[in-house]
Amino acid sequence: MRELCEIEYPQDTEAEEMVMVKERYFLLHFGLKFEIVNDIGVSYTVAVCQNIKTGQIECFAPERLRILGTEIRK
Repeated sequence: MRELCEIEYPQDTEAEEMVMVKERYFLLHFGLKFEIVNDIGVSYTVAVCQNIKTGQIECFAPERLRILGTEIRK
């Protein structure tokens, strides 16, 4: 079973107005991302997702996810 979710994120454009894009992804799992901020190590949770159309794996902040349902693998 896979969790189907919708993610809304800003599109990379040079336009003055920010354009938001909604796409559907499969939620694979949650993980931790580590960064150095002001010489201090910080880790935070990320959602590891796979784009339905392209298959590309991407990470998003969990608050961007909207769970739509579950799909049973065939």
